[in-house]
Amino acid sequence: MLQASMLAQARDSASILPAALQFHQLYQQLRDGLADTATARVRVRTLLSEIGRYYYEQKTVDASDTSLFFPVQGYGLQMIGGKNGSDYVPGKYNFYNTFGNRSHPAHDIFVTDKDQDAIDDNSNQPIKIFSVTPGIVVSAEHCWDTTMNTRGGNYIYIYEPETKMMYYYAHNTVLFVDIGQIVQAGQPIAYMGRTGLNAYKKRSPTHLHFSMLQFREDGTAFPVKGYRYLKRARVIGK
Repeated sequence: MLQASMLAQARDSASILPAALQFHQLYQQLRDGLADTATARVRVRTLLSEIGRYYYEQKTVDASDTSLFFPVQGYGLQMIGGKNGSDYVPGKYNFYNTFGNRSHPAHDIFVTDKDQDAIDDNSNQPIKIFSVTPGIVVSAEHCWDTTMNTRGGNYIYIYEPETKMMYYYAHNTVLFVDIGQIVQAGQPIAYMGRTGLNAYKKRSPTHLHFSMLQFREDGTAFPVKGYRYLKRARVIGK
C-alpha cells in the first residue's frame, strides 16, 4: 500500500511540471531514433533551464548539502564491475545518438542473487535503490516487459540542477518515484530488478546499471566516470 501511495503522489506531481514530462517524451524519441538531434539539443537546454527554476522555487532540498549515497542497499564499491571502476568505457557515447555505439559509459553494480529472482540471497528481501544525490525525476519507465526491445527496462533519470548532472538508474522492478517528483539524497527510488532487453536474460547477473551525464549550458552532454564519486558515498545497510 505504501508503494502504491508513493506512486500515486508522484504521478500527481507530474501534472504540475510540464517541462519534465516534455523532457521525458523527448528522451524517449531520441532513444528510439525518432528525433532530430540538433533540434533536440536546443530543446533540452530550454527544458533543463525550466526544470531547474522549478526545482529551486520549491525549496525542498538543501543545495548546500553535498552528501552522497551509494545507490544499492547494503553493497559498496567492491561490487562494481571491473577493477576500480574499469567497466566504465565511454567510447564515443552521444546522448543524442546512441545507435551503433558499443560504449558503456556506466558502472554495473552487482548483488548476490544466484537464483535471479531480484531478491538478495543474504537478506531474502528486495534490494532498494537509493538516489545518490538530491534532484528531480525527468524521465522514468514503469511498465517494461519482455516484448519491448529497450535496454534500460524500468529506468529513472534524475537531474540535479545545482551541478547540472543527470543520474541514470536502470533495470529496476518497481519504481517509487515518477516524472516531476523532487527527491532527496538517499531516498529510496526503486527496487533492483532484471528488466531490460539484455538484463532479464539468464546470462546477465542481477545488477544496477548506473551512469552520470554532465550537461553544459548549450545542451550538450558528456558521460562522467562515477567511480570517484561513489568512493565517497555513504552505504545504507540492509
